[in-house]
Formats: sequence, C-alpha cells, structure tokens
Amino acid sequence: MMEELEQSGRFGKFDEIENIDPIYICGLARSGTTILLRYLDSTLTMASPSYRDMPFPTTPLAWRHFSRPRQLALEPLERGHGDGITIDADSPEAFEEIIWKQYYPEHYSNDQINLWETLDEKPEATAALRSWGRKVILARKYDNPLANRLLIKNNAGIARLSLITKIYPNAKILVPFRHPVAHVASLIKRHIRSDSSQEISRFNKRYMDDLGHYEFGKGMKIINYPGMKMWNVSQAESTDFWFAYWMACYGFLLDNPHDQVMFFDHDAASAAPDKMADRLAAFLGIARTNLNDPNEFYQNRPHDSFGLPKEAGELWERLRQSPKNLIHQTSGAI
Repeated sequence: MMEELEQSGRFGKFDEIENIDPIYICGLARSGTTILLRYLDSTLTMASPSYRDMPFPTTPLAWRHFSRPRQLALEPLERGHGDGITIDADSPEAFEEIIWKQYYPEHYSNDQINLWETLDEKPEATAALRSWGRKVILARKYDNPLANRLLIKNNAGIARLSLITKIYPNAKILVPFRHPVAHVASLIKRHIRSDSSQEISRFNKRYMDDLGHYEFGKGMKIINYPGMKMWNVSQAESTDFWFAYWMACYGFLLDNPHDQVMFFDHDAASAAPDKMADRLAAFLGIARTNLNDPNEFYQNRPHDSFGLPKEAGELWERLRQSPKNLIHQTSGAI
C-alpha cells in the first residue's frame, strides 16, 4: 500500500528528480565506510537513507510523510559495534541491500554471497533501485530542500561493481581500505562481539539479516571471491581467515578496475584530512567549500605492522601506490 501511494506521486513527483547518479561507498566492513559516509552526509546537498526511515526503509517517502508530525528528537547513543561512533534518528545508514536481496535471492546462500556480472542485470531490479533512490532524495527534501545527490553506503556493493557501473554509468564509487593489521584486528573483534550478542538475542540476528548486513555474527556470509575457495565462515575467529579475506577482496578489486571506482586510503585521510578532502571534492565534482572540515571526522592514529603477513603487506603497498588510489589524484578542487 505504501509503495502504491509513493508511486502515485502523492508525496512528491519522481520526475522532479532528474539526476540520481549516486555516490557509492562500498568496502570490506571496518574499513572506514561509516566515517566516510558520515563525513559526506554532513554536506547539505547529500541525501542518504537514515535510521528515521525505519521500520519501512524501502518506502522512505511515504513513511516520512506519515511519521513526520510525530517524530521525536532522540538523544545520540553509541551504536552496537562498540567503536565509539554515536548515532541518532537522523544518522545515515545502509539499507540498499534489502532491494538486492529481494530481486537477486539466488546470489545468497547459507554462508556466501556470489559475485554479480553485468549480464546478471534484471530490468525490474534496476527500476526498483532507481525508484528507491528517487524516494530517498524526496524524503530528505522534507527537511533539507538542498538535498539532491544520492549517497549510498553498502559494503556488499563490492560484490557487484560491474553491475552498479552499468546501472549508474555516471556513479562515483569510493572503496575505503586500511592497514591490514589494524583492519583484521577490528574485523575479529567485531565478529566476536556480534556472535556473542546474537547468541543472547535472536532479534539482533534477525535485524541484521533483514537488512542484509551479513558481515559478522551468526548470519555471516562471505563474498565468494576466487581467493576464498578454501575458506568458510566457521573459521571466522581465526586471524588467518581474515587476512585471507582481506587479500581476496582487495586483490580482486585491484585486478578488476572500473573508471568510476576509486580507492580511498583511510590511513592517508587520517594523516592529511584536508589533502584528502581536496581530492574527494574533485573526484565527486562538488565545490570544496561545500565539504565540511574533515578534521572533525578524521584523526591520525598510528598503526602497528607487527604480525603483517608478507602477501598482505605487498597487496597493501599495491593499494597505496595504485593510480586508482584517490590520494594520488590531482585535486582540481572547485
């Protein structure tokens, strides 16, 4: 019913949103995707899904219309990751995976997510994704008339970059990466935390499963990269597993580049926030003055290389030196 009301144009006309070429943030979990999302979402022209879209994240426009007179201002609280990041009802969140699950169920098995190819495109799925994007923009315009650029975080997007770039030929896609030792330590800690919380509460697992957040815990599914054939989720409390996953992910991405995709060096951004903000503005085609102070989001933290496997270190160096690393782009900020 809510979908039909949205399609009727009662809450806003879809044809008013001419450009939905999104900015995507995709990456292995714990790579800095949330910080990058929050930084870009702080720009007034961005339109992201938010917690306020719950419990109807696929019909944000209708729900915004009906809930707005009764909405409450909620005090910020720390999210369940235990990483010190606080959220409130208006914080951006990742909901797009719900649509991919709905239209591509064959890509999801008990413990794996299979890669997409351009030939996998389904017209009805593309139409649904575009429609949802327009609804997100219109929903955000209720409170911010300047919101006109769709900003999507979806970690699992790295499993389908070739299809995303086909659906949105003018999209801009950012793939964050971190030093592998710090990244793997964070992945293991988060997985154990999720596993424990889902042991206590069935709701926690169902909530994450319903949203398609399969990165950790008892509902974990790994993206089926070629380098993961010998690994499975039962090994996810092993450091070796996460280093293998890290290498399989970023090795695949390096070997399959796309013009619209740029690696985002989280460590470099933390060491030189203003320099990275210049590169971001140029890549995204927005005025540098429209971006907020990145120093409020990025702080330099040293990382330890102790225990770094040689292969992971070599791959990390390839990422750092890659011409697709945003830090190496000329700023050209406008």
